[in-house]
Amino acid sequence: MPDICLTPDMAGRVNLSDPSSCRACPDQTEWRCNNGLCINATLHRNGVPDCIDGSDEEELDIRWYIIIIATVLIVLTGIGISFTCRLLNKKNSMGFF
Repeated sequence: MPDICLTPDMAGRVNLSDPSSCRACPDQTEWRCNNGLCINATLHRNGVPDCIDGSDEEELDIRWYIIIIATVLIVLTGIGISFTCRLLNKKNSMGFF
């Protein structure tokens, strides 16, 4: 993500101990894009890029293998719960498949 508050006039107004002050706009109902423009705060992270540079929408960094691992773990957990329930019920405990 590019740096924000790059213009000299904006940099002078930034509170260095609070980097989020870079996002402050004169109107409290607005949010500052990386290019310095302010948009309505309700448009921030709404799924549609409203800033010219798209900085109001952050991409999730989810790798394909994380999705596969999560899917396998969920399926295996479901199968384990199913087998456990069958064993505890003692109904047709030999017919798992």
